[in-house]
Amino acid sequence: MHDDAVAIQTRLLQAMSAERKLEIAAQLRETAWALKAMGIRMVDSGLAEDEVQTRVRQIFVNARS
Repeated sequence: MHDDAVAIQTRLLQAMSAERKLEIAAQLRETAWALKAMGIRMVDSGLAEDEVQTRVRQIFVNARS
């Protein structure tokens, strides 16, 4: 089953335009950013929004793939 899913996903990605792949990547980044900011707010609810965004930015800058 896993191999079938990978094959289907591979075919879908190959058929997708570069522009669409970039759109999806941008959406994923926005979602990751929003989730990380939400987590920071939950841990430290007293932070001002600019500090939350600064912390998220630092996390993304220091991230390794």
